[in-house]
Amino acid sequence: METLLAIALVAAFGGFMVSLAVMVKLVFGKRN
Repeated sequence: METLLAIALVAAFGGFMVSLAVMVKLVFGKRN
């Protein structure tokens, strides 16, 4: 059970980091 929770947490954190990186790239792309 704990392993499933850890995997879900890592997947959610990874997805958040990816979306954040895409957002930053779009913002800097518009500025430049």
